[in-house]
Amino acid sequence: MTVIRPVRHAFTVDVEDWYQGILIDDATRATAERRLDRGVNLILEMLAEHDARGTLFLLGPVAIEHAALVRRIAEAGHEIGCHGWSHDLLYTMTPKRFREETRRAMGAISDLTGRPVTAYRAAYFSITRASWWTLDVLAGLGFRYDSSIFPVRNWRYGIPDFEPRPQTVQTPSGPILEFPLSLRRIAGRNLAVSGGAYFRIYPYAFTRSNFRALDAAGKSLVFYFILGKLIRSTRAFHSIGRRGSPTTSTSDPRCRACAACCATIHSVRWGRS
Repeated sequence: MTVIRPVRHAFTVDVEDWYQGILIDDATRATAERRLDRGVNLILEMLAEHDARGTLFLLGPVAIEHAALVRRIAEAGHEIGCHGWSHDLLYTMTPKRFREETRRAMGAISDLTGRPVTAYRAAYFSITRASWWTLDVLAGLGFRYDSSIFPVRNWRYGIPDFEPRPQTVQTPSGPILEFPLSLRRIAGRNLAVSGGAYFRIYPYAFTRSNFRALDAAGKSLVFYFILGKLIRSTRAFHSIGRRGSPTTSTSDPRCRACAACCATIHSVRWGRS
């Protein structure tokens, strides 16, 4: 008799506050309401309830400003990855700037956790063919894996012909593992089913069906949650902690996403350390 092992999926979070990753002036940024702690704390509590572990990708400035939160994430057994420093598109950077920013963010995180940082995710998933050289820089800096490539066609990111499976990429500085964001093949097209804006926009029933389809195929999904996009909505931010139904009637997709995130963490089999 063949024993089928249950599939476990990867839960990842891009940890950034609502004002990071958008064009605002320095004065507004300096006085902006800090909302990060509340959102991260809820996610940590829900993951703890199910003894699940995730990977949280942190911006360097977030690590410095929220040192206690970084230590709490590490103490809870979650992996802490690097999300860069400036949250700029990688293909707008020079190799020198990218290397310096990434090294600076790595140092800020490892100084707080006492552990090496070996996981990376680019801002806006901006490792494309135009910025393919960044994988060489990451390997040279000691990263074990990256999870930034989206095998779709998008105006800002994506490598449509990248095979949507975990694989080793060979670079002049050595090999690096790539865990691309997950897809589902529907009607002959690759459909992004991994999280983020797709998670906020899709009906929750569709998201749930995507997980079930990948489960049935024996495939693991790399799910991502962009915290900054959710807490950018004041209404959604104040709804955090209310574990309602993901079908709750509201015109704000971020409010629906709050409830859907709760439901997803509770219903999906996530990886454990």
